[in-house]
Amino acid sequence: MVSRSNNSAKLFSPSTPSMMDRWIEQKAKLKKKYPNLTNNDLLYSEGKKNEMLENLRLKLNLSKEDWKKVIEKL
Repeated sequence: MVSRSNNSAKLFSPSTPSMMDRWIEQKAKLKKKYPNLTNNDLLYSEGKKNEMLENLRLKLNLSKEDWKKVIEKL
């Protein structure tokens, strides 16, 4: 069985074309829910996923638990 944290990580790992399509959809959902996010905020860089996610959490002023809920709902 895969843990939820692994599922969340998979959501933000656009290493294949289909994963990149999924990330594009997730970015759109995040921008719709949080209009103050910019394209630069949501820019995925290989090897910098965790940094990006933490920066988003801080920008949105969400607790780690609340951010985890947002990610799981995507």
